[in-house]
Amino acid sequence: SFAVQAVFAALFIPLAIVFIYIFPYIARFENTIKNTFKNAVLIGILNLPFTLLMLVISIGVPVISSFIGLQISGIFWILLGFTLIAYVNSIFFRKIFYKYEPHEEGEPEDITLKDIVTSDEDEKFR
Repeated sequence: SFAVQAVFAALFIPLAIVFIYIFPYIARFENTIKNTFKNAVLIGILNLPFTLLMLVISIGVPVISSFIGLQISGIFWILLGFTLIAYVNSIFFRKIFYKYEPHEEGEPEDITLKDIVTSDEDEKFR
């Protein structure tokens, strides 16, 4: 009942934070397994608004699409589905991880969403 739901929520939230951050963290940084898990939780907690937004996107979009007709949601998942969710989350990851990476002198301290979406390689083609 309520006690079981409270225990489930207490276990689910930290695990969800770890699962959201662990693989992008491994791709971006080198660390021991213990420190990787610890840092994934800490980064998730320190960036709680982004973490909650990514949780809502990652869980909410599939839940909402389950209430829409199978034909429409099926077309959505085939054409965009998981890739759109991963792309949106990657924008947040770049902004979050930028704070924890070493920077060279002369680089801006703060990065905006426009800086993330528009990379140097994109500007070469314009």
